[in-house]
Amino acid sequence: SRIPVGHHRPRQNHRLPITSRHAEVATDEAPPITPPIPSPKRVVIIGGGWAGFTAADTLSSTPNLEITLLDAAPRGSGGLAGGWRTSNGYPVESGIHGFWREYTNTFRVMTDRIGLDLEDVLGPYTPSVLVSQNGVVAVAPVLKTESGSEKKQTNTPFAMPSLQSKLADLLPPPLDLALLAELSPTSKLTPLDRASGIGLLPAWADFVQNDAKSWERYDLLSAEKLFKQYAGVSDALYDEMISPLLHVLPMTPGYDCSAAAALSCFHVFALQSKGAFDVRWCKGGIAESIFNPWVEKLTTSRTDESNSVVEIRGGSRVSSLQSNDDTKKVVLESGEEIECDAIILAVGGTAMSKLTHSSPILSALPQSSKFHKLRGVTCVAVRLFLQPDVISENLDGGLHSSTRLCPLHAKAMKDSPVIVCGADVGKGTIPELRETGFCIYDLQRMHDEFATTVTSLSNSISDNTGPAVLEVDFFRADDIADLT
Repeated sequence: SRIPVGHHRPRQNHRLPITSRHAEVATDEAPPITPPIPSPKRVVIIGGGWAGFTAADTLSSTPNLEITLLDAAPRGSGGLAGGWRTSNGYPVESGIHGFWREYTNTFRVMTDRIGLDLEDVLGPYTPSVLVSQNGVVAVAPVLKTESGSEKKQTNTPFAMPSLQSKLADLLPPPLDLALLAELSPTSKLTPLDRASGIGLLPAWADFVQNDAKSWERYDLLSAEKLFKQYAGVSDALYDEMISPLLHVLPMTPGYDCSAAAALSCFHVFALQSKGAFDVRWCKGGIAESIFNPWVEKLTTSRTDESNSVVEIRGGSRVSSLQSNDDTKKVVLESGEEIECDAIILAVGGTAMSKLTHSSPILSALPQSSKFHKLRGVTCVAVRLFLQPDVISENLDGGLHSSTRLCPLHAKAMKDSPVIVCGADVGKGTIPELRETGFCIYDLQRMHDEFATTVTSLSNSISDNTGPAVLEVDFFRADDIADLT
């Protein structure tokens, strides 16, 4: 047929069928491009306590990282994680650690990250007995049930009158705290003393926990000046209740603690909600119950290699940090140098002060230029293994209700296995306690291993013939540390 000028005959599309041979040729000619695997980034974490382990756990979820956790403690887990057993097989650790109701982040780490069941690891919420230099002040009761609902208060030897209970229900934290405590009959606190806590309301409403300007304002005041001069708290309420709590929570006397630090600490431990001061304790040593399973998780590779394995190194005290262009360097006291891409500091105030002083990389940063002024708190933990006495039974407040402490000590701790003591117990007769608060724990009522009765694998119950065990943890204990 004729094709009009300017038009072209359409080209026929003669495609060959793709046989297996053609497919192979095509594949050989255009191989898939595999992107190169980037070199792993190396992160060094300094500090093997809760903060360091949490940082390592979070980073381990990212593949292709080299994570090294350093701690000065020989066992690799520092601070409260650094437990061990004596030659007699008795467990010892660096202090007893409580888990307050508002430790929600810690609880999530234990359940979601480590895979623990809280009920297997922690005992019930437990009351505490508060002691001042004048003797027993009060029992801080458990205000909520295990599920978090408000707990109906029962009649106890120190139970408050119903009018005060009803008044406490109307007041928000922190005003209800002084009223909810069950005062000892020998306490010097009067109803007017307890009511003077209402003066804290303006400061409590004004201070914002996560606001830098609030911290700047209240850092200019000491806690003692805030409570006594501005809030109008009575001397008796301050001496009998507030001061002992300052000595075991921020672990310092009120004149040496900023008002901001005191308000922040009370907010976390006692004031942000009713029941925030409720505390539960580990059923055994923290190292064996929590950190050992955590170490196993962090140092084990998953079958799908979707995680980064953490190298945990004990006995690795850091002397300084250095930086050269994009490379950072951690220098150990042994002289070893570790090059890395990032450094995470998870240490306390004393260690941070020393590192800042020896590391220009830290002192040059505006955020950490004053870290060399940081101070720490000296804590001394003493565990006493005592000759067992007759069993005292029907004791309140603990995981177990009996002990083999001598009857005199058992009676003194009948309302709780935990006694919280403020400073200067003994009123000057023990100079080392002048600024030192401390806590006493009856571990036979708190730890399964020390309980007066043991249950075998066949569920038979027998007497535990082991020692009675007391733990005494001292805070701001420089003078006691010097004795050793």
